[in-house]
Amino acid sequence: MKTPIQIHQRQQEFLDRYNPNRRVNIALTSGLKAATQHNDLYSPDANKTIIKEHWKSLLQDMGVKYSKEQKECVFVNDIIQLKNLMNNQFCFSFKNKGGRYEHGFRISHAQKSISVYLKHLWCMGMIATPPFCPIDRIILSRVNAPDPRWCHVNTIDLYQLQVASIMNGKNANHLYDGDSIAVWELFEF
Repeated sequence: MKTPIQIHQRQQEFLDRYNPNRRVNIALTSGLKAATQHNDLYSPDANKTIIKEHWKSLLQDMGVKYSKEQKECVFVNDIIQLKNLMNNQFCFSFKNKGGRYEHGFRISHAQKSISVYLKHLWCMGMIATPPFCPIDRIILSRVNAPDPRWCHVNTIDLYQLQVASIMNGKNANHLYDGDSIAVWELFEF
């Protein structure tokens, strides 16, 4: 189990690398960038500025409740809610990348943006430990998940399969040393 000093040191290292000025706006932008970096989203005619501002606003609204420790079921509900809100507001602004993925704002976009945003806030000492970590191919590969793909995830059932891969994976040592999944990922990423 990692000590509070080790965790704090790693949080500061994370912030030094990704958010050296410890700004909430950078946390928001990082959440959006992480969600779309390898996970194509926008149609060519999308007004990205409006979409991103709305997305950031939703993340901020959701993030408030995490000042207190939350259960994973709250986090999963936020993922579903974010997916639905974004698709309801901007359904024609999201594209289908050549039929490779389902059309629209997916569970993978929602989970990654919320979890990266929360990770920044947690590292800045603004919220309690998040209930789960950012998921991507890197993390799924680290635990030897049977299917390390992440971008295509668009149902809670598939999300839960990927979560189970992380929780039960060969290299998921966090289960044995008492660290939360958020702490484990902080040291693995």
